[in-house]
Amino acid sequence: MRLLDPRPQDCASLKSPDYANFGLSLFILLGILLSYLPQHHRIIYRRSSDGISPYFLLLGSTAGTSELANILLLSARELGCCRHGLTGFECFAGMLGVAQVGTQWLCFTTMYGPDHSTIAALYLLHLFLTLLSALFLLHTHPAFIPPLATAHGLLAALFTTLQYLPQLYTTFQRRAAGSLSIPMMLIQTPGAFVWAASLAARQGWAGWSTWGVLVVAGVLQGSLLGMAVGFEWSAWRERRAIRTRSGVGPHERTPLRLPQEPGGAS
Repeated sequence: MRLLDPRPQDCASLKSPDYANFGLSLFILLGILLSYLPQHHRIIYRRSSDGISPYFLLLGSTAGTSELANILLLSARELGCCRHGLTGFECFAGMLGVAQVGTQWLCFTTMYGPDHSTIAALYLLHLFLTLLSALFLLHTHPAFIPPLATAHGLLAALFTTLQYLPQLYTTFQRRAAGSLSIPMMLIQTPGAFVWAASLAARQGWAGWSTWGVLVVAGVLQGSLLGMAVGFEWSAWRERRAIRTRSGVGPHERTPLRLPQEPGGAS
């Protein structure tokens, strides 16, 4: 099959989009955008990314780039069909999976702070080499696209798995969430499994290297979420116990006691 110049019969399935899956995919796309708002707000509010491991950011953005390359290569047929005969809606419905991965990649990579210049430079080098190799093979050796897509999918799964290890270690050592947003993880952990199911329904087992990464991410992020919630809950209980021992209620302040005048009544 010619990927960038498909035959009409290759695009027939895209002319009848599944409206239920389209609605779910659109909902997931909006959910990805909204899920990152608490995290970006927390970093801006604290004016720091303290508590977020730089290796978590580097490995996560690298995994995102590999996953983006994976789904772009697997969607080469859809890209070709968009150029030949599909309506705007049919093309948009067929490329929603790419839009989801691209949005997630963009939202994550914008978590870099000014103190992450070195790892940001390493990431940009990886991004450049990944895109260059994918575009080169796409136009010169299309027969190598399926194995390259699988390789990028496996790299994304590997980097995603490794990504959470330094963050789990950092959170465990600090015994606090720091700048990590718990609301973001509360949204994204179950969302990863819903997203994986949506992509699996669209791509089937042939796209396991794409949606399998999301299953791995959901499991590991759920572990990080449980750890962060546990530490924050323990810290809240400790603060409450201190207030109780000092005789101050949860919503009370210690009353101000003014010194008495010398010789005044006792």
